Amino acid sequence: MRGFTNKQLEKAHFMAEIFERFEKSDIPVRDFCGREGIHTSKFYYWQDRFRQEGLKGLVDKRQGRSHKVTEEVKQYIQDVKVKDPSKSASDICILVERRFKKSLSDRHIRRILEAIGLNDPPGRKPGKHIKKSR
Repeated sequence: MRGFTNKQLEKAHFMAEIFERFEKSDIPVRDFCGREGIHTSKFYYWQDRFRQEGLKGLVDKRQGRSHKVTEEVKQYIQDVKVKDPSKSASDICILVERRFKKSLSDRHIRRILEAIGLNDPPGRKPGKHIKKSR
């Protein structure tokens, strides 16, 4: 299957193996899910997709912001903040998106800065220009 990451495909194959084990088990869904540690509603949701679309239906197609930030991105965030302390988390978000094509929220940037000890107090930064509305 094209257009999917290795991680998505691995997860889809893992789910397919679960359904194969269920078919061989001859036990009720509730008991199987309890043994496997899966919530029954989740099991039925993915089973329905698997029956309709096969393995392709098991690929998680959710979109949104990635919550895993690589060390390279963290280092870039740190370097930007050290180089220009007046940069806000929102400013850094824009720079990260341009450089790494990765969308992060300003809250996520603030958490990263806080973890490395470079967080700013909330409010206007000294030396930061106030944007005037027209």
